[in-house]
Amino acid sequence: NHPRKIKRARWASWMAILSGTSGSTLRVLERHNSTQDNLRALAPAYGVSASRITAEPVLPKPEHIARFANASLFLDTFPYSAHTTCTEALYSGLPVLTRPGQTFASRVAASLLNSLNLSRLLVAFTEQDYVALAIMLGGDV
Repeated sequence: NHPRKIKRARWASWMAILSGTSGSTLRVLERHNSTQDNLRALAPAYGVSASRITAEPVLPKPEHIARFANASLFLDTFPYSAHTTCTEALYSGLPVLTRPGQTFASRVAASLLNSLNLSRLLVAFTEQDYVALAIMLGGDV
């Protein structure tokens, strides 16, 4: 997802997820040269090592989709959910965890998961459930 979709509340949730899953990392798409430095600067305030956050460059489509094989879970943004990136992750076999809101932009990933009969497994309806489910799913990392 584009880094501008990362809002403070979701960032706090992601930091809680990293804190609750030893050995896990967070990878985001780097749209600007400062993305990694900016995100890493925020991590220590949440007790998370900055080294667990990586911004990855934009790549041609085949390489972009291939790198999903190195991940175990796609954490969706909120309130603007993934659209194309969610589709690409699911296409590659990567599970997507989302929390839908009330707007179209926040419900796309949940709709895609529902169409694959995965919504009961990967759609959380509260932020607390989103974090708990991510930690449970990331427990084998």
